[in-house]
Amino acid sequence: MNRKKNQNLENLLLLFFLVIALLVPLIFGSSHY
Repeated sequence: MNRKKNQNLENLLLLFFLVIALLVPLIFGSSHY
């Protein structure tokens, strides 16, 4: 069970990084214009 929880956390972290990777260019683009 502990392993499953760990994998869930990893997936959440991966999703978080993906969202940040998508948001960063948007924020920088807004700052650029």
